[in-house]
Amino acid sequence: MQLQINSNESLRAALLRAGVPPEQVRAAQAEVRELNDLSPRGRVAAGTLITIPDTFIRTARPAGGDIRGPSVRSPAPAAPASASDLASSDATETSTSIRSRWPRRRASATGFSRPAGRPLELTEAMKAVVGGVNESLNLRVLNDSFNPYIEQFGRFKHPDELFQGKALLDVQKIVGGLVQSAPEAARPVLAPLVPLIRSDVVLRTAAQQFVIDDRGVPGNRIIFYGGSVGHEHIDQLVQELGKQHIRLIKQMGHFDGRAQGGTPEAILGDGVAGITHAGGFSAGYLKGKPTSIRSDWPADYGILDEDNIDYNAHLYAIDYAAGAKKPIPEKTVAAYKSNADMWDAVAGMIVPFTGSELDTRYRNYMYNPLEVHSQASAQAVARSLAHLDTKTFLKEHGAFYCAEGQYSVANLGPNALIKKSLYQDTPLGKLIETFQQAPGLTRKRPEIGWAYLRDQGLITDDQFSDLADTHRLATYLEWVPEDVQPWTAYEPYNAEGLIAKPMTVATLAWGLLHSYLPREGVADAVADEVTRVYRDAVEHNDVAVQTAATALCGGLDPTSYAGKKALHGVALRAASGFLLSILGNPDFKNKILTQAGFNEITNDEDKARVVALYDKFVSTLKDPRLDTQEALDAAIRAVDDECGALEVERQTLNPVDGSYLPARRSLMLYAAPQCYAFWAQQPEVFGDSPALRYVATAMHAQQAKRGILPLPAEDVSEPN
Repeated sequence: MQLQINSNESLRAALLRAGVPPEQVRAAQAEVRELNDLSPRGRVAAGTLITIPDTFIRTARPAGGDIRGPSVRSPAPAAPASASDLASSDATETSTSIRSRWPRRRASATGFSRPAGRPLELTEAMKAVVGGVNESLNLRVLNDSFNPYIEQFGRFKHPDELFQGKALLDVQKIVGGLVQSAPEAARPVLAPLVPLIRSDVVLRTAAQQFVIDDRGVPGNRIIFYGGSVGHEHIDQLVQELGKQHIRLIKQMGHFDGRAQGGTPEAILGDGVAGITHAGGFSAGYLKGKPTSIRSDWPADYGILDEDNIDYNAHLYAIDYAAGAKKPIPEKTVAAYKSNADMWDAVAGMIVPFTGSELDTRYRNYMYNPLEVHSQASAQAVARSLAHLDTKTFLKEHGAFYCAEGQYSVANLGPNALIKKSLYQDTPLGKLIETFQQAPGLTRKRPEIGWAYLRDQGLITDDQFSDLADTHRLATYLEWVPEDVQPWTAYEPYNAEGLIAKPMTVATLAWGLLHSYLPREGVADAVADEVTRVYRDAVEHNDVAVQTAATALCGGLDPTSYAGKKALHGVALRAASGFLLSILGNPDFKNKILTQAGFNEITNDEDKARVVALYDKFVSTLKDPRLDTQEALDAAIRAVDDECGALEVERQTLNPVDGSYLPARRSLMLYAAPQCYAFWAQQPEVFGDSPALRYVATAMHAQQAKRGILPLPAEDVSEPN
């Protein structure tokens, strides 16, 4: 990468600013001076443009992390690099794009390891209930209850390690795969290297971390619930966001297990990585008092309480203003938020959760196609909802899985405006007109309007109870002013005017790899191990091992500038082979396609098209030209676009009576719970929109550091 020296800045300071780890600064200084033909001593003149070898830019380490950890054994698949690949890796050949791996060192770069999404700025009132990770969380509690890998790589030293991804790599097996795929004559030369490579490397990434300040350093903000706090702090946050006309997405994950990572098989095995639910919050009034509307499918998941001690939540703002290129008037943003709340209440009454399916095969949220995936589909869903009839909606669309409900409502908010000119003659129009006629109705007493609708027979007792259970009675029904323009008038970043681009089976798998097993992170682990073994061999005068390491680098010293570049190329091929061995594994392929609804497809022709596209996605990793993360992302996005445009015929069950619904053609698109983190962390790579913005991570009060909250007397956590 290239970097300009600032005035009054030393070369050391410039290297640290560029992201060179402190322990490598001395070595980097020497190579930078040699590479740029600078004086061996003295300061570099301000304004000088220097080139820094990319081998020194460690993008795969989050704050406080280290690419290597203490011993842990993990049976990772071998990397099937071809013999021709290894044989043709001429170490004197420099990839044309090796220096442009990070052409711009900025927070919004498309790298996997440093989240790029811009967080929501906190108001002073929000800061009163939101704190930093290390300042807020109890280290002892985290180690005792949230460190499933404590025996493998030790206790957390800082609370923020909880949110780092931890992939357990058998690098020895990866390098062994390289050696086995080498030409037969080269294997005896390379073989002494393999036993000294560790099988216990921990690759740390920012899997559950987000940008939280202007420096772009990944981390988290903490807000508490439960115990002596109850829902008070979350409610305060929701009300403050309501003043900005912002709703919240609540993404719930098991941070005591899968959300932290594990072996590659564990991370990719269920395609979920510990994230199993998405709900939402919005500000409203109930009986004259501020309240949090709890938007959830199923309804009883709405509140965070004592049942969620090990099941905590990331909170994301749906910031419509941030998702458009043109400025949006505040009146319009307020209308979008109110409109989303109204669609949420309507959908909460008539659209069941997929758990209502009578056939257990279809109760998994992953088996239901996404209904809202474009402007046209959003309008179709809105028209169907306006009928206020469950059977009609299920016949035309189907049930909502939890995260789909949030995605649909969030997209209907700015795109399907409930105007009198559009919906006056629908059952929804009659609902609004009657609601407004309720005696004693005020904006702070909307429950009066809903009770009036029940008394007039326009909603059932069960529907009223569903609204009450989720505090959706706090939603005020009214017409959106006719002069309010939809989101499309303000040029939203996403081409279809959505809060984020729907995901396919390809991007779901790729998102998990980005978060926990980034290709260049795996390559760094391989290169670091080879370099470590080589240095040990030099120190102990082990000629055989030195020869093996240099042979792997085409005869070059792995610690030299040219040798590092050669080693990077070899390690990148090894990492690609490693990922290919996972994604191409028949059992894994079958599992992920099944999760994507493959078994619902009614004909062999459509199934063959899906399999072909998945194979095309996997084969992208074989392309030797894609030697940067940015290039690989672009290639996979191209395949993903093909996947997203593929329509197949599918058939599901009616969750009301168990009968088969008519087969219909649909896209295999999803807004699964884990998607929200991918969208918020890397909006350029996955979402095409910066509308989803990280706010905070909700943790149970039991996990708070002593003195932060009024903890119960029986608390025995150690002082911090």
